[in-house]
Amino acid sequence: MDAHECRLLIDALPLGVVVHGRDGRVRDANPAFAAMLGYTREEALELSFTDVIHPDDLRARNQDAAKLLEQKVTGLRTQRRLLTRSGEIVHARVTKSAVVIDGEVTVMVIIEDWSENRAHLDDLERAANHDALTALPNRRRWQAYVAGRSATSSILAVMDVDGLKCVNDTYGHPIGDLVLESVARGLTELQKQGWFIARVGGDEFLLDVVGADLDPESIAVTVQSVGIGRVEAPHGWIPYAASVGVARWGPGDDYEQVLAAADADLYLRRARLGVLHHPESPAMEPPKNAPR
Repeated sequence: MDAHECRLLIDALPLGVVVHGRDGRVRDANPAFAAMLGYTREEALELSFTDVIHPDDLRARNQDAAKLLEQKVTGLRTQRRLLTRSGEIVHARVTKSAVVIDGEVTVMVIIEDWSENRAHLDDLERAANHDALTALPNRRRWQAYVAGRSATSSILAVMDVDGLKCVNDTYGHPIGDLVLESVARGLTELQKQGWFIARVGGDEFLLDVVGADLDPESIAVTVQSVGIGRVEAPHGWIPYAASVGVARWGPGDDYEQVLAAADADLYLRRARLGVLHHPESPAMEPPKNAPR
């Protein structure tokens, strides 16, 4: 194929197409490629292909180009992040082929803007891994986290929102949701310290606090502090409280055993606190004008 034939071919394609040589300089580009990234065709021809690749994708791109230019493979298909003229990211599905033009091996890259599809996939992935009410990671995400957790020392904390069923039965689930959202806001602040936190059940949250020199008691106090509060309802302020248990989680420890130890600690702490956390405590009694 000569350069003229190449130009006719790429101009006929509706997708972005760019051709580059061993030096990474753009040898040819069609109007669709230039428009995708916010350039004129003339400006695109002055670019190096590395100018439009996201820095984090550059190494993989260079490896792909080397394989094609050395003719170790004839084609590749992958996804890459491209940068527009203004610096915005375009998520692209990329098909690359080794093409000989005027006797020189070059790389022809066909680019499909995949940004909308990628955004949709990201939304689906987030929905699958996060709790819709609190936006915290859900049980599925927690299980994946535990499965991929590196060998490190941490504190596993368990939190149960006490009396949530009583709140739901007395005031309705919307008020119970307000309680959960209030607790989650406090936990989200703890996330900023690098803690991994998930809502794994109706009233249950799990926290992994990484650090070899952490004091379990201080962690329990910190978590407990975000589990006590009140929410405003049509019938007045509704107080809530949560029980917390902690256990050390060391490298090689069996997760189920650590979780059982944290649960046991929660029950002991709840028993010591007594009436404050009992689901039927006076603090949780509805006002006289509450609906029955």
